Amino acid sequence: MGKLVRDHALESPVGRVKSVTTLSRRALVVLLFFPFVYYPVSTVIWFADREFTGFYKEAIAGAAAALTVGALGLQVLVRRREIIRTWSVRDIVSAPESWAIGFLGWIAVISLFQREPSTLQNLIVYTVFVAAVCLAAFVGSTLDQVVRIFVIVFASILVVLGFAEAFFDPMRSEAGWQMGGPRLYASYGVIAVVGLFAIRLATWIRLVVGLALFAGAVISSSRSSMTTLLVVLAVGLTLTAPSAVRRLAWVAPMAFVSFIVALQQPWIRDHLAVSAITTPGAPIDDSGRGRVWILTVESWFTQPVVGHGAGSSQTVAGQSDFPLGHPHSEYLRILHDAGLIGFVLFGAFVVLALIWLWPRAGGKPRGELVTAGFLIVVAGLVLGTIENYLVFPSLMWPAAVFLGLGLAAARRDGQSPLDLRRNVRAASSEKTELPQT
Repeated sequence: MGKLVRDHALESPVGRVKSVTTLSRRALVVLLFFPFVYYPVSTVIWFADREFTGFYKEAIAGAAAALTVGALGLQVLVRRREIIRTWSVRDIVSAPESWAIGFLGWIAVISLFQREPSTLQNLIVYTVFVAAVCLAAFVGSTLDQVVRIFVIVFASILVVLGFAEAFFDPMRSEAGWQMGGPRLYASYGVIAVVGLFAIRLATWIRLVVGLALFAGAVISSSRSSMTTLLVVLAVGLTLTAPSAVRRLAWVAPMAFVSFIVALQQPWIRDHLAVSAITTPGAPIDDSGRGRVWILTVESWFTQPVVGHGAGSSQTVAGQSDFPLGHPHSEYLRILHDAGLIGFVLFGAFVVLALIWLWPRAGGKPRGELVTAGFLIVVAGLVLGTIENYLVFPSLMWPAAVFLGLGLAAARRDGQSPLDLRRNVRAASSEKTELPQT
């Protein structure tokens, strides 16, 4: 009898919605904790069977992709009437997700006309990123406790690993390179700092843990990641203060001094010094980026409007005098692969996300998830100047969860300048004389 009741509940509209929402939460949890199951597990497999490592990475990424896209498809299916009834054309145009979907559709179509070794991998990561951002809107605040656990565990591991690197070089060991090496570790640090603002913490805890993560990034010698991490920490501390102006008075000097001290470290100075792989004419060591950027721009000019398709910039980067695996600029990657049309679509997505997620309203900071969503976009804009991250699932999928949850929270609090329905809600509350929440 109990089984019949359960089966009937699942067949009812409410039961179906609850079941799909549960599946959606699980999909987002998998994406959030993806760094724990991608490189670490593949490294263990690498010690046992090196040929099986690549298969595992593809299998776990494919499983996460199928789960996420499947959950989003089911959400749209079971909520189709609600979506059609509540979303107007203005809502759709002002939603960052709409432009992200447009970008994904455009680059997928363009990619049909070219074949590159990394095209499929690029498209899978893009698809899951967009799907995760959209899926978070249906999950709401039910992941608050999961996010808290992730942030505490993730930040703790990175702090311990960062200081261990100062004495034992675990990230530069054979196993460490299998797990992504120092550069990936430093990029993870950026996500961890964003996470510090996604949960409720005292300012001094955010400052201390953030500086510890910055120290780890400095030890890793990743110039771009350590700079991005410090920018995100400084912006986060400033915007979450009751008085942003007062907080800026000590945050800005602290960030400046920290950056100057970091530049004095011998391994950072050596990494900045002009070397044999520096692009001719560059004032500091750019690791050959300038050569790749010139080739990428020249290739983009051959099809500037429509682009060359996903992964094409990676092929160009590998053909330079100093071949690299990526163009080392997300701006150039999107411009080259998706053309001006795709660049505008993606740019609209970023701009709208920043507006929706502006962390202050009425002179006060908004919720933690809104701030974290804003900071993950800021991190991408800074890091994307000279690095690539969009096609790395262990980086972009957790970032997508923070961004999606931030956008969902921004819509719930009704304080975004682009929330076109907030005035309607306020008028309704006044009419019924109910206290506003």
